[in-house]
Amino acid sequence: MMNRQFVTTCVCADAEDINLMVDNEQEIEYPEFLDEVRVHDLKQLFPDYDWTDFEGKPGFGFTLGEDYAVSFHKSEFCGEPCIYLVHSAIEYVFI
Repeated sequence: MMNRQFVTTCVCADAEDINLMVDNEQEIEYPEFLDEVRVHDLKQLFPDYDWTDFEGKPGFGFTLGEDYAVSFHKSEFCGEPCIYLVHSAIEYVFI
């Protein structure tokens, strides 16, 4: 578990840095993404998803991993290894 932290979105970052990151990406699966990030950060960024499974309770709602419109990726951002997710056409970067 890496515990990468959220650092920026494509809306707030330099477009060239984001383009380089996206041009060199490799798509990954949701479980691999979860192994790399702090669930606390995801809960704050995406509060409308069901996070109860991370609190030791059964979840009854829609999870981030079940959203067909969300994808998960590995790359580099500003020379640092990163992972990111794309949600509503916005890249959320974690280093």
